[in-house]
Amino acid sequence: MSDGMDYCDEDMEILTKAPSKMGHAVMIASRTRFFGANREMRAMEEAIMDLEDFGDNGLIKGIVDEARAEMKREGWHRELRKRREEYHRETIGLCGEVKGILRKDEEGEGFKRWLLHVGENVARAFPTDEFMGIGGVVISREEKNLLKSVAEALGVTDYHIEREPTEDRDEGH
Repeated sequence: MSDGMDYCDEDMEILTKAPSKMGHAVMIASRTRFFGANREMRAMEEAIMDLEDFGDNGLIKGIVDEARAEMKREGWHRELRKRREEYHRETIGLCGEVKGILRKDEEGEGFKRWLLHVGENVARAFPTDEFMGIGGVVISREEKNLLKSVAEALGVTDYHIEREPTEDRDEGH
C-alpha cells in the first residue's frame, strides 16, 4: 500500500486528474438537461469521495482531496461538450497513461476500478432523454461505449456495465 510517495510528481498529477477527466467525459457523452448536469456533478463528487469499496487503497486515499478539487477546476460541461470527441480522445489517452503509471498490483487495479466507479456513477446519476421523470435510459449507448473504451485503455479486461433494472424486469427476474 502506498500513499503516492512511490510516484513522481508528474505521475501524481496525471493520476489526480484522471477521476475528473473520467467524470466529465461521461457527463458530456450524451445529452442531459441543466438539472441532469447538476446531479451528475454531485454524483461525480460523491463517487470520488466514496471510499467504501476502496478505503484500503493508499493511493486513492492519498489523492482523493486533490482529485475533488481538480473536478471543480475542470470546467463547465457546456464548454467541454463543444469539443466532445476531442475530450473523449484525451480522456481515453490519459487512461492509457494511467495504465502505464500504475503498478501491476492490487492497489493499481483498485485505482482503475475506482476510475470506472466514478464514470459509472456519473452515468447513472440522470437518465438520458428523460422528461419530467418519464422515459430515458439509465446509461446511454454513448456512455456505455465510452466506459468500455476507458476500461480497455486501462487494461481492465473483465469490465462490464451492470444491467439496468428495466433489463431485469424484461427477462422476468
